[in-house]
Amino acid sequence: MKNIGEMKRGYCQCGCGEKTNLIKWSDKSNNLVRGNYYRFRIGHANKLKNWARQRRVGDGRLVIYKPSHQRAMANGYVFNHLLIAERVFGRPIMSKINVHHVNLDKSNDKTSNLVICQDRAYHGLLHQRTRAVKACGHANYLKCSICGEYDKPENITLSKKTKYHKDCRNDRRREQYRLGLNRW
Repeated sequence: MKNIGEMKRGYCQCGCGEKTNLIKWSDKSNNLVRGNYYRFRIGHANKLKNWARQRRVGDGRLVIYKPSHQRAMANGYVFNHLLIAERVFGRPIMSKINVHHVNLDKSNDKTSNLVICQDRAYHGLLHQRTRAVKACGHANYLKCSICGEYDKPENITLSKKTKYHKDCRNDRRREQYRLGLNRW
């Protein structure tokens, strides 16, 4: 939906995109001026009440005011993609469940663009695989934390905190030893 200020003259301000009629007579008590367009089509003004309860946050996501919702933030707002996921899922979703946007556009809350993830780890895995596909075309490839290149999983060593090529790690250690930075 667009803000009221962004609407074109002569179109309903509820966001439906339909044309409104010209005002045929002036009525000061209702702020109607002859020759101007009505702000809404008949019955559409009620949709404006919901606008006060919706807004977009900085990254483009839509939040809706529902203070009684279990996933409401401190200010009483809930992310729209969570409400859509609950509607599709058929029941409230627990707090550990995340919702992933497939095309990475946080403002696109279509059901075809949302994936319900069982936890943050799975959500992170989806993002990691997306980055790998964009970088090299293979979702299973892993990124070396030293050289930054993607490679087959069998060529990457996994430690508790990082992923690296053995050659990259050995080169780094040799360089640290040469500089007197013995960290191992």
